[in-house]
Amino acid sequence: MDIIDDNKASESETEFKISLVLSKLSDFYRQLLWSQAQPHGLSPIQVQLILFIKNHSSALSKVSQLAKEFQMTKATISDSVRVLVDKNLLRKVSEINDKRSFSLHLTTRGVQLANTIESYQGDFHKALSKLGTEKKTNLFKGLFELLDRLNEEGLIPVQRMCFNCSFYHGDKENSHMCSFLKKNLQTTDIRVDCGDFKSK
Repeated sequence: MDIIDDNKASESETEFKISLVLSKLSDFYRQLLWSQAQPHGLSPIQVQLILFIKNHSSALSKVSQLAKEFQMTKATISDSVRVLVDKNLLRKVSEINDKRSFSLHLTTRGVQLANTIESYQGDFHKALSKLGTEKKTNLFKGLFELLDRLNEEGLIPVQRMCFNCSFYHGDKENSHMCSFLKKNLQTTDIRVDCGDFKSK
């Protein structure tokens, strides 16, 4: 008769429950995106593109880069971009040295729409605020470490997060230092998507 290790069984059950919780949160997030997209005749990915382009540099706002970011084909991203350009929410800006290459920028109308829909996570943030500082810090630390593990194992694209950055110095546990900001970081200072990121 096989002997069941209660500790391993319990750990496996916990991992399953964490996966289930994350799946349900993902469903909720998709629902929020749909609620913002439908009134404007957009798809969830089109809403995500608008918000991403609003908050990132032009270097990251090219079709090829967006395809990597959202793990979609260039054709799929191009179709969404075409719709957003037709709706006067995005405009293409050609590169000075290569007219065939372009980055995407929000139009005035696009900025207005982005500002309107940017608060779509309000209910989620309201629920988070009720967890308390310590619980939120521990939750962030655990999820950040999970994201880092998935990144290390090549299961998700390289993230513009502190642990992947050449400016980061630390042990990924208790010691965090950014040579770009020239300061030590607290756990909650660690960035998930940094505009100053520089790959190693």
